[in-house]
Amino acid sequence: MSLPPMLRPELGRTRLVDSSKARTQLGWHPRPTEQTIIDTATALIANNALSR
Repeated sequence: MSLPPMLRPELGRTRLVDSSKARTQLGWHPRPTEQTIIDTATALIANNALSR
């Protein structure tokens, strides 16, 4: 699998983001990373979106 050209400049870059405003004003809380990865993989498998 090759990386889309538009993503290549992002390799190795660190992006610093701050979600404090979303947390305080909207009551938003991010999902746990591990659960997000599991849910994504489950959905890809369920939709036959993975191929070799």
